[in-house]
Amino acid sequence: ISLYPGSPLLTQIAGRPCEEHVFFEMNESHYQDLKEVLKDFNHSSTKIHNQNGLEMGPAAIQQNTSAGKECLCLIDPPYETDDECQEVLTAVGQILRTNSCVSLMIWIPSFVNNHPRNELFLDLLSSLKSLTASMMSICSTLLISLQISNKGMNGSHVFIINPPSKFHSILESSQTLPWLAQTLEQDAGCSSYNIDYQKRR
Repeated sequence: ISLYPGSPLLTQIAGRPCEEHVFFEMNESHYQDLKEVLKDFNHSSTKIHNQNGLEMGPAAIQQNTSAGKECLCLIDPPYETDDECQEVLTAVGQILRTNSCVSLMIWIPSFVNNHPRNELFLDLLSSLKSLTASMMSICSTLLISLQISNKGMNGSHVFIINPPSKFHSILESSQTLPWLAQTLEQDAGCSSYNIDYQKRR
């Protein structure tokens, strides 16, 4: 794989006609790119905002859940600054206080142990687990590179709150995480995955 489609494009490809999609992108250049990428789909129910999703997203979700709609919120920030980890926790807390049944997926990068930012993201994972201790959640970890040096990512985590029923078995099926690990593998024989399942208390 030389090009990997971003999460907005994947949702448009996999989405159903009856679904509404709301995207937030605060970077002006990336916002214009996103509009260009999604223009061919021409979904009238797709809205793209040049705003901070961590700030504006909770209100958008509250508006939709108040109207009786089911929501899936994907939080996929660039993590360009360390403050974004706290912003993610704040946004997740706001969303769950409004509706504790909303499904959320939070993408978190993974680095080797000696990387200077590794502890920061492990703390974010730990804080998300504590915040959702009474809820059902899944934390999937995908490693695709050895990254012996401390210069880059070696994989990623996805923390899923209130996952759909049977989602755990879908992740473990041969066509999901095992396939993804093998397909995205950067160093021969180094790919692996792990699923941590937390049941509702």
